Amino acid sequence: MGSLRYYFATQADVLTFAMQLVIDRVRDRVQALDPQPDTTTTVLRTVEELLPLDDDRRAEAEVWLAFTVRAQTEPTLRALRDTSYELLQDLCRRLVAALPRPTRAAALDLDAEAERLYALIDGLVLHGIVRPDRATPSLMLDVVTGHLAQLTGSGAEQ
Repeated sequence: MGSLRYYFATQADVLTFAMQLVIDRVRDRVQALDPQPDTTTTVLRTVEELLPLDDDRRAEAEVWLAFTVRAQTEPTLRALRDTSYELLQDLCRRLVAALPRPTRAAALDLDAEAERLYALIDGLVLHGIVRPDRATPSLMLDVVTGHLAQLTGSGAEQ
């Protein structure tokens, strides 16, 4: 406890440091992904980096949840919370825009679909933290794969 107080004056400072570390780690992993020949696979691989599919990503998700909850009552955390929200929203928008769409499909509402992808990711992350016995990595991947299939019209809808 004394060691932490030497580096961080408040619990909010600890949470800010931890959340910034999560943002940096996720960004670095996403940027390090090799583009796949199939754009949908690239999008799926990117979304996988956001989900609690292993111990490291589960720990990051737990930091995100603790940070987000604390930001509701700690005004000093809100700017970073909002920044993380905007980063993920922008990423979701870019991912949806990159997906191939069938020519017969109706025009895609990019903003609505980006928000839907964001909500799907948030929900899966929350479920993966709260009910990892139910929201298994396999289930999370099946849900995302089904959603991407629906967006691309590939026929693998779930």
